[in-house]
Amino acid sequence: ERDRETERIWLREKGASTTRTGSSRMLRQLPRLMERTYKGAIEALNTLQHNATVLQAQLDSGGVDLPKQLKQTVVYLNRLGLQASDLNQLQAVHVAGSKGKGSTCAMVESILRQSGLKTGLFTSPHLIEARERIRINGVPISRDMFSAYFWQCWDLLQKDRAHQDDMPAYFRYTALLAFKLFIDEKVDVAVVEVGMGGRYDATNIMPTPVVCGVSLLSLEHTSILGKTLPLIAYQKGGIFKKNVPAFSVAQDAGAWSSLEQCAAEAENKLYLVPPYSQYSVPGRDLPKLGIDGKHQVSNASLALQLARFWLRRRADHDAPVLADHSTLAAFTLVDAEETGLARCRWPGRSQIVSRENITYYLDGAHTVESCSASADWFSSCISEEKDQLRAVVFNCGGDRRPADLLQPAAQLHRTLPFGHAFFCPSVTQPRDNETADQSNLTVPADKALAGPRANAAAWQNLSLAPDEDVSIESSIDDVVDRIQAWQAEKGQKIAVFVMGSLHLVGGFLKALNCPVE
Repeated sequence: ERDRETERIWLREKGASTTRTGSSRMLRQLPRLMERTYKGAIEALNTLQHNATVLQAQLDSGGVDLPKQLKQTVVYLNRLGLQASDLNQLQAVHVAGSKGKGSTCAMVESILRQSGLKTGLFTSPHLIEARERIRINGVPISRDMFSAYFWQCWDLLQKDRAHQDDMPAYFRYTALLAFKLFIDEKVDVAVVEVGMGGRYDATNIMPTPVVCGVSLLSLEHTSILGKTLPLIAYQKGGIFKKNVPAFSVAQDAGAWSSLEQCAAEAENKLYLVPPYSQYSVPGRDLPKLGIDGKHQVSNASLALQLARFWLRRRADHDAPVLADHSTLAAFTLVDAEETGLARCRWPGRSQIVSRENITYYLDGAHTVESCSASADWFSSCISEEKDQLRAVVFNCGGDRRPADLLQPAAQLHRTLPFGHAFFCPSVTQPRDNETADQSNLTVPADKALAGPRANAAAWQNLSLAPDEDVSIESSIDDVVDRIQAWQAEKGQKIAVFVMGSLHLVGGFLKALNCPVE
């Protein structure tokens, strides 16, 4: 299903007819007319379904097409000249979860890289540029490499289409691109983050990863994954494979039971990771994690267990390295593990960006639990700065309830009041000659402010903030301008708490001219 809004915008720019016949013909020519550059690759990628469109289609279908989509992903892989069994070459670490799965993957990759391995890392979403989703040795692939592999895959997928729209959606395309690139670039290990859910996620075409992990689970994408934690856990546990151990952080009792059921169905075993405090380093304290926030400690324990198991299995594939009991033992960290945790960087998560007299505290928290942890992190960061002004910026997407996500910030507001609250879409204003990595054409312009208005109303109900302390803006750039004007007017330092969406955080990084990292 094509995004008609995308089509109309492109045709209008080209001065073409927007009749059904004319637009369809022009749209078919779209990929061929694009320059075979990184900019052209992103424009072509944006013609595919975005996540919001996929979610709505799945919602409309009641989710019944999800198994079909997974099978179709294998068909697309075959068009790239690969069989599903070829993905076993990646020796993958596969991680699902609701909160912290990206951070866990980043820590696993960092530890394995510090161990001397050539690593591949696939995560989503990106913050500034799409190439961030695919990393070699911890670094986003270059624009040239992304472009070369993108167009190679594009041509192969276009060649044998069964019909005009027979192309993978945005996320599936990037996952397939990553798999091909990792195989061709001969990485020693691929650390792969699930996109949404797990059981029917595009990454779940890997037949036999080395080990699987599950970070903390919470209610998310309930219209697709289910309205209870056990149902969501069942989707996450769908990545479990026969004879592939599965590790998890502590979960809600119902969620844990569901994960155990998934493990039993897959003929493997589920193991609980120990608290981070139980690990040790000879002669000194445990390393300060490179990713800030006390909530990261459970992710660190999961990452340590996943990486340690992978390394032991590589050293001796047949070695029985796990005990029979279901709780894993903590251990003494070796240098690579200690350094990997300490040097790990993961943009957009508990990230601080300083500008003159304004400090932005950015966290892509987008579940109730992660928003609570994020508010605690922000509070701890500013606890010594009693005299500065404070602002909160929020947006959320999907089927998330803004009142639930804003509750932790509203509670903080009672003791450390926010002088102003800003609500905007997760979009930035276009700049000359820039690439369209952050374009999201699934929401028509006339509906873009509906979400921010609802978010602002939820904030006022929770915080009782007066109208003059709440602003609804059209873009992230407008929010930055308003904050700068507020600082100039007041002449005080300002702490800005940005949360609710990784897309929002990515937009701020772009608006603040932060580098891709």
